[in-house]
Amino acid sequence: MTDRLLVLGLDSAPLQWIQRWVDEGRLPHLGRLMSRSATGVLESVFPPLSPAAWSSFATGMLPGKHGVFDHIRRLPGTYDIAPTSARTRAGRAIWEIISAHGGRVGVVNVPETYPPMPVNGFMLSGMDTPSDDAEFAYPGSLKAELEAAVGGYKVFGPRSKESLDRSIAGMHETIPMRARVGRYLWETYAPEFMILVFMETDVIQHKCWKYMDPAHPDYDTPQTRALRPAYADAIPDVYSHIDSALGPWLDSLDEDTTVIVLSDHGAGPLRKFLYLNNWLAHNGYIYFRGSPLTRLKRLSFQLGLTPTRAFEMAARLGMGLADRATNRIKRQMTRTARTTLMQRAFLSWTDVDWSRTRAYALGGNFTGIYVNLKGREPQGCVSSGEEYEALCSEIAARLRDWRDPDTGEAIVQATQRGEASYQGPFSDRAPDIVFTTLDEAYVGFGGHEFASTALMEPSPMFNGHHRVEGMISLSGRGVRPGRLEPSRIVDVAPTILHLLGYPIPSDMDGRVVSEALSEAFLDTHPIRQEFKMASLGATTGSGAGYTTTEEQEVISRLEDLGYL
Repeated sequence: MTDRLLVLGLDSAPLQWIQRWVDEGRLPHLGRLMSRSATGVLESVFPPLSPAAWSSFATGMLPGKHGVFDHIRRLPGTYDIAPTSARTRAGRAIWEIISAHGGRVGVVNVPETYPPMPVNGFMLSGMDTPSDDAEFAYPGSLKAELEAAVGGYKVFGPRSKESLDRSIAGMHETIPMRARVGRYLWETYAPEFMILVFMETDVIQHKCWKYMDPAHPDYDTPQTRALRPAYADAIPDVYSHIDSALGPWLDSLDEDTTVIVLSDHGAGPLRKFLYLNNWLAHNGYIYFRGSPLTRLKRLSFQLGLTPTRAFEMAARLGMGLADRATNRIKRQMTRTARTTLMQRAFLSWTDVDWSRTRAYALGGNFTGIYVNLKGREPQGCVSSGEEYEALCSEIAARLRDWRDPDTGEAIVQATQRGEASYQGPFSDRAPDIVFTTLDEAYVGFGGHEFASTALMEPSPMFNGHHRVEGMISLSGRGVRPGRLEPSRIVDVAPTILHLLGYPIPSDMDGRVVSEALSEAFLDTHPIRQEFKMASLGATTGSGAGYTTTEEQEVISRLEDLGYL
């Protein structure tokens, strides 16, 4: 049994690029860990989005059991969405399980941990926190303690929708802060289990992948070539800064500490966003009202008056207009008021004739389509049974025939029914039809209902996106160094519990990654399972977790990041 276990999360880190930077000497501290580690691919959930993936890490369960699929959730009985949070997630997280056994824990910056819950230790919530003014710390006195001891802690750093340089500077401001706070908490409170996640790796990859990777379709365009000298090393520089910030802490750890470095998913080039609602309207699945106002808005839409174009125009001016407008909205408008303004200015759900609309898409990066089903949707027009099944089959076939006009390649590689993909009590939260795309390089987008006039196009904010294959590297007592066969993110929770000597709840979907452990350790520490469920004594997964103002903060930030 290991005495203490530290997990360092590098959100979205891809193993092949980590290994490359280690070989190039850019990550000396991580390289020393990996030289004596069991290292391999860690497969994420589908779709590989941080809230769903980190929830599966925490619970050892797949999304159908814990109920988190995306940054957002569909509000039952509506065509609207709300952001997810810790209260959306069902099941007990490993920090809850360890706390219940009397172990001391620490949790820092893990997605889906707001509001922070009472644990036997401490918690600083992650990206689902509404703002730095929110109560993101447990115990509540921890914020003041960190201010006095290490200069304070912020969940978010400075960011900009318009200026990549300002965003990058903000990332380099928060990296040493997280490492400094993490080491202080580790040494002051001596948790048996602790996790610290860096989200900066994910954000920089979304913004700068095309400057680094020759496989990106825009790598050799004139615009990218002109900017490459400034941004070619932006991604590895973020990793290098994390490596150097963690170095003194890692060097101070004794041999009885197990260290796990992992990512919730990987990353790669983003070719295009797929505007699913435009595609559905183009194929006759979405119909619009015939009112004079809707006809005017449709004409404006066809002429290019869309949220995407408005943002691009503001950003091109380079005067901070988009940033100032975003900040003003956050300060002065509730989500309802802001939604009303968007609906008045642009083509939106208010213009849809739901009595004839048979399918629609919601959310940000979830590659899925919902059927407008009678009895489930407020104005459902599709009957369950044969009509529903025929419609799903028809849409799936058309998706598989969808081709990129620039390459002629089929975009959608496979389709499946949502309930078949996500087994569990929350499978009904999944879209009716889900699909995978060519090289995972096309991403379905239903964010603002009609964000662009295109069926598909490169994103104005993203040029890198997620991949299913992430990474894991384990080192310390009981670990057998070497290359691992791929494991799954749901395997991490049972592996951590086993390393720390705790039994594994029987309803976890994951397994102990025993091939990463030495025979001697396994002989003296046999795997124990308990029939107490990880899903019992936990949140129900039905709570909202936000006030109206907090919800708007989270929605606005997801828009800033390009997820909506």
